[in-house]
Amino acid sequence: MSIGPEPLTTGYSEVVLSEPAAVTGVSSHLFTRAVMDPDSERQSRVLEAEAILAAPEPGESSLLYFDNRPGHWLAISVVNGNATAADVQFRLLTTTGETRSESRTIEPLAKLDIGVAELFPDLGAEQGALRVTSSESVAVGGILRLDNGAGATLLVPAPRAEANALLAERRVLPAVTTGAGQRIAYVLLNSSAEPAEGVLEIDGQSIPYTVPPAGAFVSETGGDTRPLATGFGIVRATSGEAPSAFALVIAETREQRISSTYVVPSHQEGTLFWAPVDTYPGILRHGDIDVELSLVNEGRVPATVYLELFDLDGNSTAKLERIVPLGRRVQLSLEDAFGETPLRGTLRVFSDVQVATVLQRRLVNVVGDTIVTDMPLQPTPETPADKIIFPFYANGEGASTEMLVVNTGRTDHEGSLRVRDEDGDVRTTILR
Repeated sequence: MSIGPEPLTTGYSEVVLSEPAAVTGVSSHLFTRAVMDPDSERQSRVLEAEAILAAPEPGESSLLYFDNRPGHWLAISVVNGNATAADVQFRLLTTTGETRSESRTIEPLAKLDIGVAELFPDLGAEQGALRVTSSESVAVGGILRLDNGAGATLLVPAPRAEANALLAERRVLPAVTTGAGQRIAYVLLNSSAEPAEGVLEIDGQSIPYTVPPAGAFVSETGGDTRPLATGFGIVRATSGEAPSAFALVIAETREQRISSTYVVPSHQEGTLFWAPVDTYPGILRHGDIDVELSLVNEGRVPATVYLELFDLDGNSTAKLERIVPLGRRVQLSLEDAFGETPLRGTLRVFSDVQVATVLQRRLVNVVGDTIVTDMPLQPTPETPADKIIFPFYANGEGASTEMLVVNTGRTDHEGSLRVRDEDGDVRTTILR
């Protein structure tokens, strides 16, 4: 983690366990800037942007949304954690039907950091889907970078298609905030081999969609001047599987400066999820901090949801039971729900029936900007693993990285954290 003007270093990080275990992980990527307080004449760091990414499961195929319009760009990181080289193919399909492809070879333990604009320099102002396929299982990550209109760069996880056999007929966006000058891009990604058709029901509208295989559908709203309101959306398939759905929310000030951007995913639907939570103020995050959990029940019977908070040592510190009526949405502030402030530890969400859920951290920094960050909720891994790879790592020049690992099992596990450069060599790093 960087807190000062150190030189920028990049690479990737990995957690290597002594034995396979049911562990999950997320990496947090932050941009801060220095601010001088005129009264005390002391300098502090102010958080400008944060993106939290779930550690990807290595695989041979990934599908991500890209935006190559002015002020937008997609940064991709592909890590080859294998002992042999990986041949990687990038196939792009725009929303206007244009296709392009490029290929690269990644050596063992090395990574490729590249942007869509660098892969396809003559692409132009296009949006669409990027399919990444590889001859070996690789870890793929994507971060969208946005120019905020005032010289800063904001970060948001790139929407990524996530398979969920339980969601073939519909997908739920659990918490979509409209009004107060916000712009929203609704993104649908079809990772199947067949076209997908249906309707997106959101904010009192029914938006028909058609998404080609390995393609994207995008519907955008203008600046919404209505009062602030929060609801949920549903993607209902009429032909093919329901595509992965995302709401990419952009909040603007009256000066047309983007103050915050975040993504709402639709794949977090099931009966058991885990996530790290932290509302303690620190060097990088300080101000008014809260974490909100949204639950939507689109099943056939009311849901009983059990929340449990564990401290950093794995001890249960608080529990809560809540009913989610059929067809309803419930939103909870975790600090209010558990009666504790601040919070730090692991949240477990368990439900007796399937619910859709999203966890968001809202931070009002010292200059008054509200920064909303999606905090990935992850199920218990189906297959134990002995390594977790975090494709992005940046430290210095205002950038910092945090890695968090959650042990979802009942036994202790040991491991080590390594930071590697782009060539795969282990880098000595000072952790704070």
